[in-house]
Amino acid sequence: MQFSKLTPLQIEVGMQLTMLFCEKCKNRRLPKWMKIENTTLWLCETCGNFADAKNYVVREVEKGSL
Repeated sequence: MQFSKLTPLQIEVGMQLTMLFCEKCKNRRLPKWMKIENTTLWLCETCGNFADAKNYVVREVEKGSL
């Protein structure tokens, strides 16, 4: 697949696949909606961190919260 011929749908799917897997351990992330922030963060239960939509780790899981 050539990058110059990607449709918006293909680009969106590619971005979502990046968020689905943790870069550190390669395990699947789970979407968790945060009511206070009105956003979805992606949780890696193995590493215990949350990533945002740009795939940056934004916080660690607090002990006892899972």
